[in-house]
Formats: sequence, structure tokens, C-alpha cells
Amino acid sequence: MPELSVSRLLDGRILVLVVILGGLLTLQGSNNLEAPKVVYFLLAIAAVAGAVASAPWWLPRMGTATTRPWLIASASTVALLIVSLAVSRVHNTSFTSWLRDASAYALFAAAPILALACACRASRRWLVALLAVCGALASLSFAVEWISRRHLTSLPIDRIALPSETLAAALLALATALALAGASRRWWWAAMAGAVLGLFFITGSRSTLLLLAVPTGVAMFAGRPWRGGAPVLMIELAMALAVFFAGEFGIAVANGNVSLPRIGAAATAQPSNPTSTPTSPTSPTAATSATTPVPTSPTAATAATTPAPDRLGQRISEIGTLITNPESDPSLQERLSQMKVAWQAFTSSPLLGVGPGYSFQWTNSGNKVVSTPTLDTPLIYLAKFGLLGLVPLALFAAACLRLAFELWRQRERVRIEYLTVVGFAFVLVVLGIQSFPFEDKGASFALILVLALGVSGLIRQDPAGGLAAPLRVGEPEGKRDRGATAPGQ
Repeated sequence: MPELSVSRLLDGRILVLVVILGGLLTLQGSNNLEAPKVVYFLLAIAAVAGAVASAPWWLPRMGTATTRPWLIASASTVALLIVSLAVSRVHNTSFTSWLRDASAYALFAAAPILALACACRASRRWLVALLAVCGALASLSFAVEWISRRHLTSLPIDRIALPSETLAAALLALATALALAGASRRWWWAAMAGAVLGLFFITGSRSTLLLLAVPTGVAMFAGRPWRGGAPVLMIELAMALAVFFAGEFGIAVANGNVSLPRIGAAATAQPSNPTSTPTSPTSPTAATSATTPVPTSPTAATAATTPAPDRLGQRISEIGTLITNPESDPSLQERLSQMKVAWQAFTSSPLLGVGPGYSFQWTNSGNKVVSTPTLDTPLIYLAKFGLLGLVPLALFAAACLRLAFELWRQRERVRIEYLTVVGFAFVLVVLGIQSFPFEDKGASFALILVLALGVSGLIRQDPAGGLAAPLRVGEPEGKRDRGATAPGQ
């Protein structure tokens, strides 16, 4: 009985749930090192230790060819973090600042270990469900966060969970893959992917338009996109536009820019005495009564007379200005300012960088000097870790390419896993144009789930693994694949 309890405690699925769900709930607050975050990081360390302790069980079931590239990449990242601690001390960065900033890269280093431990235990359905739930939470929280930050309208809440753009985009890749692979309820998955895109667009972040490349890229790799992919992409685009316009209309109504007719207003306006003489439509009294609402409170009067500015519309209208006159766009100028600061930090210490936790000073659009530990540019990674930091990145890229190649060789049987990995690669490339994706802790959560899904597909299709073939999405429990599935399944 004690052995059974230890086995359950070291179950990779439980360890992943602790790390991901705990992170989504506790890492959504401020950047301060608060008590819940300390507790979470202790639990995360214990979960990683549990995954390492259970390695003698899951390593033989996968083989060294699958696990070695990921373990080497993970170990190299840990070594880089150890070196970065000494580098940070040289640049007078406090240990607390280093720890706060390096925690995102620690999760990045731990992601392969947790994913491999989970892949042996989790089914395709379990991983798809978890990624769908976590991605939906991240999508909603990302939209709420940026609507509040840009003051598009007043919301009763400003956070739901960790507002991770990368984790939300991973759901976009998964849902598109399921729709293109012909999974059960494929049109429902296409609609979900479109809804995620729509939530991105509602925030007014013009860079999210680049995420349209994710479903397009997945459709290209799915084969014959003009036949099977075009309807899926059309549904995703239609759903994205529907969610966007519904959100824009709701924001306009909340800001008082659009007034809705009140039910029963016509009945209230009728005179109580039918024999009374009606007021002439052209009289001043009629004009006043017809155009001036009767406020029930000072707040209602203010909302009725002074609607909030349409900031979302302004963000959309600025897209043309961004193309024709980029020098006048304050957001672009801030990005360029941060890029220059990151490049200067890199050139000051090109081999080792300045280390995590370093305080970068740059000038915002209001001509104020801002001090932040991170910057909105992909050069931030080089600024922190220098050329030495390219070694773990190269190892991670090699491991990803090897996994994608192995899935491609068996793509007719692991079509969903193959397309999801391809879609997540597009996500990292698109977001990598704007910033370094793994500065976002949610990117490591997405990597855990996508990697576990891909590796699980490989080992469950391997007859030597001794495991049954995975369930197709939406397939009853009693049915399992006995042989190769048809394309699109």
C-alpha cells in the first residue's frame, strides 16, 4: 500500500497539474515575491524532483533516442543559470532580483523533464483536455488584462489567471490541428481556434494579427490545404471576426458610445390620461423630452452625456498610420527604444551578457525613463545571457527538430500530435519576432503539454513500448486503434 501511494505521488500527470495549474493561479499577480509564489516555487521544485526520482521508471519506456536530446538541452539550461548567477553579481544585481527573473528560465529548463515524466502516463485525450482548459484560461485572462491595461473599458475584474499569450496561442495551434486532422467535433475545434484569435484581436494589440500565420502554417503542413484546410481556415476567420465585432460592440456599449433601446420605454412615454392634449412634436418641450434622458444617478448622467473615447477603434485606425508613417507610432518607437537598450547591454558583455534581474533603463513614449528587468524585444535573451546562451537554444531547437521529424515519419498515425507540434513551432517563431517567448512563464507550461503530447504519440505507437495505441479524440473508451488510421483521423 505505501508503494502504491508513492507511485501515485510520482505520477507525471499529478506533477504537471501541480506545476501548471498552480502557476496559472499564483503567478498572475504583481512581480513581488509574495508568500503564495514562494509556496508555489517550493511545490514546483518538489514536482521536478519527483519527476527526476521517477526517471528509472519512464526512461526505459521511451528510449535514449527520444529522451537524450531533451535532457541534454535541459541540463545545459541549468548550467547557464548557474553561470548567470555569478554574472548578475558582477553587475550588482541582487539575489532576489536574479531569482525573480531567472524563475522563468528555470521553468523552461524543467519543462522537458516534466513533459517526459507525464508522457508515459497521460493519454492523448487527457493532454488535449488539459491544454484546452489552460489555453482557454490564458486566452480570457490575456484579453481581460490588455483591455484593462489599455483602458478600453471598465471591467469588474482585471485578472482571471496568468495572462500568457504563448499558452493561449498553443491552444490556437492545438484546435487548428484537431480540426484539420479530422478529429471528432472538428468544426467545434475550428470555432474554438477562431474564438481565441478573436480574443487576441479585441485587445487592440496589432501584433496579434501575425498569429494568423499559425493556422495558415498548420494547414500548409496538413497537406492539400486547398481541399481540407480552406473550410477550416474560413470558419476560424469568421469566428474570429464574430468574436471581435461582438467584443467591440460590447465595449462601445459599456463606454456609452452606443445606446441600446430600453425595453418598455415606449409604454412609459405614453400619457396616463388619454384625453389630454398631446404635445406638438415641434415644440421645445417635446424636443427636450425626446432628447434628454432622465438620469437616475450622477453616474448615469455622466455616462449618458460624456461617453468614453473609442480607444479600440483608435488602435485599429492606427494600423494604416503604422504602415505609412511608422515614425509617428508611439508603440513602435518604444519597441525600437527597448531594442537599442538591449543591444547596448549585449555589446557591453557579448559573451556572458548582463544576467537575469538586471535593470534596463529606456525611454517610453511619454519621454520618461523607465526601469524594467525585461524588454519587449527578442534581443533581451542575448542581453541577459550573451552568446553563451545560444548553446541551450541550439540544443532545444535540435531536440524540437528531431521530435518533429519522428512525428513526420509516422504522421499518418500521429497526425494530431504532428500538426500540434508544427503549430507550436509557428507560435514560437511568430512571437519570437516581437520578444523572447520564454520570458513568459506560460510558454514553459505550453512546452510541457505540447512536448508531452508529441512524445506520448511516439511511444504509444511503438510496439516495443508495451502500451496500447492512444484513443482518438472523441472515441469511446472501448475502441482503440489496432492499426494505422486513415489520413485525417
